[in-house]
Parts: sequence; structure tokens; C-alpha cells
Amino acid sequence: MKRGVYLTAVLSLNLSCLILGSNLLLQAQEANDDAPVRDSLTSAASSSDPLDIYREAGINKDQELKIRNLAKEFEDVQRVRLKTLFGLIEDMQDFQMKPDPAEAEVMAKQTQINNLRSEIANGRIKLLLDIRAILSTEQKEKLVALLKERKAKARRRAN
Repeated sequence: MKRGVYLTAVLSLNLSCLILGSNLLLQAQEANDDAPVRDSLTSAASSSDPLDIYREAGINKDQELKIRNLAKEFEDVQRVRLKTLFGLIEDMQDFQMKPDPAEAEVMAKQTQINNLRSEIANGRIKLLLDIRAILSTEQKEKLVALLKERKAKARRRAN
């Protein structure tokens, strides 16, 4: 993949994380009681707020605040990881500009890139598991049902 296209994609992802974080923090400041949180839109599926599905599952404002805090911590860590990944990719591109790069150095750099990408992916999964830990058994069951329903709708649309 060309460097510009790749960096644009990664920067877009990073910007999305920052926007999500800002949105989550603003909404978290409004959370001040334990009443169930309701989305102002008629359908969560029509919204781009990642917390909509959790609201549909029945989270309350305290749970939403905890989820927002987890998301902010995740974004802070991911921001550092992405910056490091950019540097590693630039290093790899420098190797590509050499007529005869040292294989051991190139492979070591690729291992660093692979390890960091794995940390990023594992961080996303850890966030999802930490969020599930906040939910009650009933909310987890509702969340799974909603996820299955959305997956089935997506399959129908694809066919």
C-alpha cells in the first residue's frame, strides 16, 4: 500500500478515535443519575454513536460513564501506539529505499510492527471485554441478541 494512502487511513482512524473520545466525554459530563439512558434518535441503527447499542441493551448513566472512561483510557494508549507505529512504518520505508538492506534489521523491524499491531488489536478486544464486565447478565444477553440481529440484517442486505 502506498505510504500516503496508508497514512491517510491510519490518521482517519486516529481522528475517529479522538472524535469518539470527545463525544464520549461530553456525554459523560451530562450523566448524573442512574436512570436508563435513552438515545434521542428513533433508532440506534441510524446513529453513529458507538454507545447506542449499549443503550439499547439498557445501560444506565453510571454504566455509560464507566464505559466512556474506559474508552478514553483506551484512546490515550492507542494514540501513543499509533504514533509509534507510524515511526516504525517510516523506518521500514527507509529500508525499502536501500538497494541491499540488511535482512536481520528488516525482519527485526517487521517483528516490531507485527507486535505493535497485535498490541493494538488486543487492546480493542480488552476494551470490549472490560465493557462487558460492566454490564449485568441481562444486559449482556440483550447486547448479544442485538448483535446477532444486526449481523443477520447485514447478511440479508448483502445478499
